[in-house]
Amino acid sequence: MGTALSEMYQYMMPELPGCPKPLIIQHLRETIREWAYRTQAWEQDLNDIDIVDGTSDYELDSPVEDTEIAGLVHRPSDDVGVHYDGRLLSPGVEYTIPVAKDVIHLVSAPVADLTDGLEITAVLTLANDATASSEVPDRLFQDYRQTWAYGAMSRLMLMKGKKWSDKETGILYHNIYWDAIRLAIGERTRGRTNRSLRVQHPAAFA
Repeated sequence: MGTALSEMYQYMMPELPGCPKPLIIQHLRETIREWAYRTQAWEQDLNDIDIVDGTSDYELDSPVEDTEIAGLVHRPSDDVGVHYDGRLLSPGVEYTIPVAKDVIHLVSAPVADLTDGLEITAVLTLANDATASSEVPDRLFQDYRQTWAYGAMSRLMLMKGKKWSDKETGILYHNIYWDAIRLAIGERTRGRTNRSLRVQHPAAFA
């Protein structure tokens, strides 16, 4: 289940007199994109990918509307060997992600086809074109709505010459927002990353 971004109005508009709703959504979207990239807290299992003999590059696509992939999740258990066709495979398979983050490149090419052979958990963020009706998971909304509100309000309050301009409060909210990000980073699951790492999948490699 998800909560629409428009539900954030109630937490922000009382402190932003005269601020247009589209402008609030714009800065809220930018705030959540930044928060998601920094904290890596929005996890989502991608649709399983078929492994193809000799093919090393596979496109990644978020199954959640109005989102994009910000990175991939790595857990210590990914480096444990698994059985497939009665054989114990190597502990993991190296991969890299291009800057665009929409392709995964396997360092060693597979030597067999396997349906749904590649299982990946990704870190998501809002897409650039997310709107007021775009949704975020309920659990994230409940846990982080105030953090997002502080981040977006600080951006808006630090704008000059607006009805809602408030430099002193904007700086305060900016500091609270970044303290919350640092706390989330410190508490996140060990090993979560958007850098090159190792994942496990049940296909033989040359």
